[in-house]
Amino acid sequence: MATVRELVYSALTTDTALNTLGIDADHMYASGSLDGPQPAPFGVTRWGAVAKGIGPINRAPVTIYIHDDFGDYSTINAILVRIRQVMLALSASGQSANWIIDVVWDGDSGDLADDTYKTLMRYASFTVVANTL
Repeated sequence: MATVRELVYSALTTDTALNTLGIDADHMYASGSLDGPQPAPFGVTRWGAVAKGIGPINRAPVTIYIHDDFGDYSTINAILVRIRQVMLALSASGQSANWIIDVVWDGDSGDLADDTYKTLMRYASFTVVANTL
């Protein structure tokens, strides 16, 4: 049975619109899983601390970083718009043991540059509310 994190990862890596923009299972990484710069564009998910809710309901922040080659932010912007649509569509989804109750979009960053990976970067922040996190 898939965990909530796996449901989110699967939604991001199997979405055909994101695939067309270059984000798929070969270009989306979990936090800490990168050894060095990757072919761009690529994304990194970073989950924050889980906060206890009522009963089995918990919430956790997830930030999705999108990197692209230097140039402009147009591809990153398009990816972030689609990520928002995919993430918000996860509300009230999943299997009964790993039910995503709600996804709240907390906002997008401004334009950034990552000196480590030598890329342009922006990120989107969400709060995921689920019965298992």
